[in-house]
Amino acid sequence: MIVLDFEKPLMEMQEKIKELKKISLESGMDLNKEIETFEQQANDYKKELYSNRFKNYKSQDIRNDLIF
Repeated sequence: MIVLDFEKPLMEMQEKIKELKKISLESGMDLNKEIETFEQQANDYKKELYSNRFKNYKSQDIRNDLIF
């Protein structure tokens, strides 16, 4: 899978979540609250990241329509 530079922090967050889940299963420790917190942070970051990207593309489309 190709990961763009702006996506790297999100991918790192998702990898850490996977690690926490693995540790939780292997050790029997209850890390569900921590995992849920990190998942929510990752989802919030993802929404912000992509909403900003799409806004830029929409504004570019509008500019292109005005130019041509």
